[in-house]
Amino acid sequence: MAKNKTEMREAVYQDIKDTICDLQDKKKDFTHINSNYTNTVIVDEQVIKWVKEKRSDKVFMAYRMILQDLEKNPLAHSVNSKVWDTMNYWNMEDDVEDFKLDHAINIDITSCYAYTLRTERLISEKTLDILLSLEKQDRLPAVGMLAYNRRVFKYESGILVDIEQDKSPWCSIFFFIIYKVQQLFMELKDLSESYYIFHWVDGIFLFPDTPQVLLDAIEERISQEGYLLKYESCREFSFTRKGKVLGIDFKKGGEPKSYLIRDAYYEQHFNRIVRALHEMQSKPDFWVN
Repeated sequence: MAKNKTEMREAVYQDIKDTICDLQDKKKDFTHINSNYTNTVIVDEQVIKWVKEKRSDKVFMAYRMILQDLEKNPLAHSVNSKVWDTMNYWNMEDDVEDFKLDHAINIDITSCYAYTLRTERLISEKTLDILLSLEKQDRLPAVGMLAYNRRVFKYESGILVDIEQDKSPWCSIFFFIIYKVQQLFMELKDLSESYYIFHWVDGIFLFPDTPQVLLDAIEERISQEGYLLKYESCREFSFTRKGKVLGIDFKKGGEPKSYLIRDAYYEQHFNRIVRALHEMQSKPDFWVN
């Protein structure tokens, strides 16, 4: 069987759309695979791949090493068999008015997801070393590929005949990492008392007058989990609220950062309602009068 020829292109939406429309007009049989980082069209013996962000070979090597560790690890299989909450942020109480600060304190955990894989005994020290050797912007994608989610569109004679979901078999490992990190940051939130503003993934943001005794307690708790941390100063910090949506803007290292998130208290309440409805619908007797 002849090997498919692969043509790499820059991810331009119009180019992807035009290519698919052209194949439909020609009544071709083809497959379109859509993911977070790539779009791929397979037709005849040709593969056209649009890449949003190019990754080095080291990223894929690190990912393969993670997979090898997980495959031979009974604990990983146990963790992967469970469902984990993926909430990865929180914010101060919902009655806070808009405010602005000259600066806010930001404490980040270094290489948080990579270290969590190791501290939870899911990967080897060798794999962690490989992850830590990657460029900063490549570490998260190497771990994030555990949760890939692709949609596969199949066309026959130019007509869409089937859509399949192709999910990573190890996605629950990635969700478990999110869950463990979130647990820690909710503890840090409580330690911060009234000086807490919000946290996002692996960083917590505090008011500039946070007492040293509280900062020491936060540092100690992070260190207990085997993490490294660093302080960042966020300038021109602003917090605004429009209903249940929060806008948080600041400059970090001179670069503007912007977050637009749903209020965590509302999100939690909404999710509880959804889960309750799902549980009721899963019980046939509930609907019987």
